[in-house]
Amino acid sequence: LAFGADTISFCSGDTVFVAGNFYSESAVVLDTLAAGSGCDSIVKHTLIRLPLPTRIESISFCPGESVLLGGVTYTQDTVVTLTIPGIIGCDTVVTYKLDVLPQPTRTETIKFCPGDSVTLGGTVYTQPGVVVLTLAAATGCDTIATYTLEFLTPAPSTVSIVCPNSISMNVPSGASGAVVTFAAATATSDC
Repeated sequence: LAFGADTISFCSGDTVFVAGNFYSESAVVLDTLAAGSGCDSIVKHTLIRLPLPTRIESISFCPGESVLLGGVTYTQDTVVTLTIPGIIGCDTVVTYKLDVLPQPTRTETIKFCPGDSVTLGGTVYTQPGVVVLTLAAATGCDTIATYTLEFLTPAPSTVSIVCPNSISMNVPSGASGAVVTFAAATATSDC
């Protein structure tokens, strides 16, 4: 009688054929091999089911962007689990945690004098209103900027008024009045 031993490792989900049976779990199997002449042999097979390799990956992306995993496009926060076939060795179960980053925002009020203009994103604005622009980021996510355009009222200005010089007039006695013509007054403002 001869004795032998071996170890057989296999991946989770696979089966092994030993001593006329299929095994999908770890086990110890004794197999008697009949000899054509002489003594039989007993072989102890130690079957080891390898643990399923796993890994976790986090993927962050900006609002409006998407991630393609396993042929499916994702645009929201979620968790995706995929089995990646092993080239050498066992398959790997990968859990992807998808995280949509918060959208950066900016809000600003711009006040300007009537008659003046404001240029935003290459466009000139002369009236009050709300302008929404996407500001491209060098790194990270773009910023959504909301600008509220308002006239300065009352306009904070220095007003200068120049009145014409006084005119003296002699009115004949008995007359009820006289017509006097003044030069026009001038006014300027720094707004």
